[in-house]
Amino acid sequence: MIYIVGSTSSGKTSLALKVCKKFNKEIISSDSRQIYKHFDVGTGKLPVKSSGVSVEKNSGFWKIDGVKIHMYDVCDANSLYTVSDYLNDTKDLIGEDKIVVGGTGLYIDNLLGLKRPSPVQPNMKLRMELENKSPSDLRLMLPKEILDSMNQSDINNPRRLIRKIEIQEYVQKNSDMNNVSSSESQDKNPQIIILDLPREELFNRVDLWVDEIWDSLVIETRKLIDLGYENSFPMQGIIYNKVQDFAIQFIKNDLHAYIRRQQTWFKKYSSNNVRRFSSSESAFDYIESVM
Repeated sequence: MIYIVGSTSSGKTSLALKVCKKFNKEIISSDSRQIYKHFDVGTGKLPVKSSGVSVEKNSGFWKIDGVKIHMYDVCDANSLYTVSDYLNDTKDLIGEDKIVVGGTGLYIDNLLGLKRPSPVQPNMKLRMELENKSPSDLRLMLPKEILDSMNQSDINNPRRLIRKIEIQEYVQKNSDMNNVSSSESQDKNPQIIILDLPREELFNRVDLWVDEIWDSLVIETRKLIDLGYENSFPMQGIIYNKVQDFAIQFIKNDLHAYIRRQQTWFKKYSSNNVRRFSSSESAFDYIESVM
């Protein structure tokens, strides 16, 4: 089974569509933002250049240019969705007729068996107690070593901070967190294709993408607010949280930081099953040669 991974704007989906059309395969999205219903433009589900590209939204899957894509629109944005949910939703999809495509390292690590979901279940009582606290108040509840391990986006994100507090409280009461080991991969011989383009090229690509989607993104954001998603998890995350302020340069800067984090994450992948490519064209040539 093939995994096509890499940073935002590296060309993962376009490469996967090309491979799927030639070898009659389907896509499993491994993107933690594309799981949410109604969040289409800012998550990259919709092709930027839609001329001549067919898009069908079906129950349980999309079809883009005739290629079936799974794991789009699987939950409501006001609902909690965990890594365990993702693994459960994909367990019957995994197979040689599919290609896993995405940039959410946590999802991919769990599919590959490099990690396993946290045993810490959501503590709704604690969440209700903390939901009105400011990020600065929440940070006071966490030890310095945990705060130092968080990136700038997460350290100002109330939901991420509350989750850290939730885990910290669980660890203090339980010892089994120290015994959590990696789970087995659902695929014994994965072929991992990493699109590893130069960082400046990725920055240029993502800047162009933001410019191209901007008008549609503003319209979508207003619609999402009207639907009651103003305070939802994806609305507070990358891209959408800045749209409400019409801050286009902030979005580009956030995406640059996100690309740096993704590149760092996928640098740790090193085995005989891993191949790195600086362009989707060379990656396609390789995939074609081994199919």
